[in-house]
Amino acid sequence: MFTIGEEFTTAITNIFIMLISLYSFIKLRKENISTYWKRFFFLLTIDGLLGFIIHGINLNQNIIDILWLFLLIGFSLTINNLLFYYLEKVIKVTKKHFIILTILIYLILFLEAIFKIEFLFTFMAYCIISLLIVIFINLKYKKNIYILIGIILQFIGGAFIFDQNFLIKIIFYFDQNGIYHFFMMISCILFYLGCKKEKELLWKYVM
Repeated sequence: MFTIGEEFTTAITNIFIMLISLYSFIKLRKENISTYWKRFFFLLTIDGLLGFIIHGINLNQNIIDILWLFLLIGFSLTINNLLFYYLEKVIKVTKKHFIILTILIYLILFLEAIFKIEFLFTFMAYCIISLLIVIFINLKYKKNIYILIGIILQFIGGAFIFDQNFLIKIIFYFDQNGIYHFFMMISCILFYLGCKKEKELLWKYVM
């Protein structure tokens, strides 16, 4: 029923991402924190669950392909919730902009998945652009160290994704996905701490 080796390790790291994100969502859902952050952690919870199913359970490839299409919706929504939390503080963005950009990104990923193009590379490129924007805004206006370190870890972990032959044994076997997820787990904790810190910092619109 379950996969083995590095695939199962990747699945387990997805479970940890799910649990950390779920805890963060539950703790923050009644806090005076932006809805973007609450949705970010809720979506990461769903992403982690879907990731566990895809990597951890032996399924027909057609079912896995369909699950990836749903997971790509989660990916697109998750990164845009983080991006728009920062964008709305410096430019005039609306829910309409959020929806349009999310649909556009998902449509690109969807078509790449359908035509068997490596969609994760496209998504990683979009993430890099989005996170650089977040870093710029954070450094210029907020200087939330937890968020900054969390994003830096995303860049470090994300670098492994581009090496499709990566494999290392640290008690268990980790491929590029498992290693990235390890960094993602730490980033999630830092993002949660950063959200708690946000209540102590005052945002100002600059445009």
